[in-house]
Amino acid sequence: MIRKDRPSALSWRTLLAGQAGIWWLAFALGFFTLLAVVGLLTTSGWFISATAIAGLSMATAYSFNYFSPAALIRLAAIVRTAGRYGERLASHYAVLGLLKDLRLLVFARLSQTSPLKLWQLGSGDLAQRLVGDIDHLDAWPLRFFLPWLWASSLLLLFIALLAWLQPLLLLPMLPGLLFAWLLVPSLGAWQGYRLAKQESQQLGKRRQDLLQLLRNQVSLQVFGQWALKQEQFLSQDQQLILEQQRLTQIQQLCQLASLAGLGLSLIMGLYTGVHLVASGLLAGPWLVACLLAILGLQEVLLPQSGSFIALGQAAGAKQRISELLPEAAAQTVAGQTFASLELVNLSARMPGALNGPSQLNCHWQLGDRVWLRGPSGCGKSTLCWVLSGQLPAEQGQLLLNGKALTALPENWLGQQLGLQLQDNYCFHLSLAENLRLAKADASDEQLWQALEAMELADWAKQLPKGLNSQMSEQGRTLSGGQLRRLGLARLWLQQPSIWLLDEGLEGLDPQMSQRILKRICSQECLLIVISHQQLDSNLFSQIVTLDERGRCLDAS
Repeated sequence: MIRKDRPSALSWRTLLAGQAGIWWLAFALGFFTLLAVVGLLTTSGWFISATAIAGLSMATAYSFNYFSPAALIRLAAIVRTAGRYGERLASHYAVLGLLKDLRLLVFARLSQTSPLKLWQLGSGDLAQRLVGDIDHLDAWPLRFFLPWLWASSLLLLFIALLAWLQPLLLLPMLPGLLFAWLLVPSLGAWQGYRLAKQESQQLGKRRQDLLQLLRNQVSLQVFGQWALKQEQFLSQDQQLILEQQRLTQIQQLCQLASLAGLGLSLIMGLYTGVHLVASGLLAGPWLVACLLAILGLQEVLLPQSGSFIALGQAAGAKQRISELLPEAAAQTVAGQTFASLELVNLSARMPGALNGPSQLNCHWQLGDRVWLRGPSGCGKSTLCWVLSGQLPAEQGQLLLNGKALTALPENWLGQQLGLQLQDNYCFHLSLAENLRLAKADASDEQLWQALEAMELADWAKQLPKGLNSQMSEQGRTLSGGQLRRLGLARLWLQQPSIWLLDEGLEGLDPQMSQRILKRICSQECLLIVISHQQLDSNLFSQIVTLDERGRCLDAS
C-alpha cells in the first residue's frame, strides 16, 4: 500500500502562510500610517486655505469651525507617528518569523538531501544559498508585496474620492497617476528584473570563486598562477559592480519618471482646477487639498517604482533555494519489507575520481553480516554512496528485492536504510533532542536503551542534567569516538532493515568495537560495515575485499 502525501513546494504563498496574521496587521498599520501622511498634508492645505478665505469677512470668520480640522490634523499626526512605529514592529516581527520558518523548512529538507549533492555545490555557493539567499527572500513581502498593496489601496481610494468630489478634475489628472502607478514599475521590471535575478545568481558564484581562490592560494603562488587568477576574479567582481550600478541607475530613472508622472498630474490638476474654481464648480480649498494629496502620494508611489529590484532578487534567491531542496517524501510505504540487496556487474565513480568500485557482483539478504574492506582510495566510500541511492552507477545495476531502485516507490530505500558516514554531527541541542532526530516519539527509556547499547549510558549519567544536558555546538566537547557512538545510537533508535556503516567504528578500541558489533548483529537486519581497520572476522558471514582499483579480489 502506498500513501501519497506531497507537501507543496516553496512558493510565494508559502512564504506568507506561517505569519499571515502578522503580515495583514503590518499592512493595516502601514495603510493607516500612509493614509495619515497623505491626510495630514491634505487636511492642512484645506484648513489653511479655508481659514484664509473665511478671514476675508467678519461673518465667516466667526462662524468658521476651526476646532474639527485642527483635531483631525492632530489625529493624523498621532496616527502617522504611532502607526509607523507599530508597522515597523509588526513587519520586522513578521520578517523574523519568516526567516525562522524558512530556515526550519530549508534545513528539514536538507536533512533528506544527499551530502554528495551538497559537496558538489561547494562551500561558498552553499553558504550563499543558506545565508544570503534566505535573507533575500524577505525582500518579497517587505519591499514588493506590501508597497504594492499600500500604493494600490491608497491610489484607488484617492481616485474614488476625486471622482466623488469632481469627475472633471479627475479626468486630466488620471493619466499621470496611472503612469506613475502602473507603467513606470512595468518598464522598470522589463529592464531591471532580469538583472536583479542575475545578481542573486552571481553572488553565489562570486563567494564560491573567492573561497576557491583563497583555499588554493599557496599552490597558485608556487606554480605562478596567483596573479592571473587574482586578475580574473577582480574582473568578475568589477563586472558584478557594474551590473549593480546599472540596477541603481534603472531604479533612479524609474523614480524620476514616477515623479514626472505625478508632476504632470499636478500641473493638469492645477490648470483644470483653476477653471473649475472660477466657474464655481469646485471650492478653492478642495482644489488645494487635492493638489497637496498628490504631493503626499509621492511617499507611497516612489518605493513602488523600484520594487522590481526586490522582486528580481527574491525570485533569484527562491530559485536557488528550490534547486537546493529535494522534494519532500512523496510516498510512505506499508506492506513492503526489505529482503535482499544485489550488485550486478556494478561500477561507479565519484565526480573527478580516478578509481571506484568496478564490476562488482554480490548478493546479500536480510540477516547477512558483510565486511567490505580494501586500501584507502579504492572506492569503498563511493560504494557507500551507491548503496544508499545517492550516486547512480556508471555501469551495472543495484537491485533491491530483485527490483531496480528506480522501480521502487520513492523514499522506500530511505525508510529501510540506516546510514553512518565518516562525519558525525552533534547539534547545539540537549542530548535527548539530538537522539530524537532519529525517532521523534522515542521515550526516555528507549533513549537510555540506545545509549546503553552504544556504551554511552555511564557517560550520560555523569552529565549535569542527564538527557536534558545541552550539547556543545558541533560536539566540540565530545571525543571522536563519542560522536560516532552518538550517531550509532540514533541508528539503534531508528531500527533500520539495512545498517550501512562507512568507517562507523573508527576511533573505538577493538574490544568496544566488537561488543557494539555483536549488539548490532543481534538485530534483524542486513549489516554492511565498510572499514579498513582490523575487525573480528567471526562476526561476519561474508567478507568482500577490494584492490586499489576497486575490483573484487575476494568475497568469502
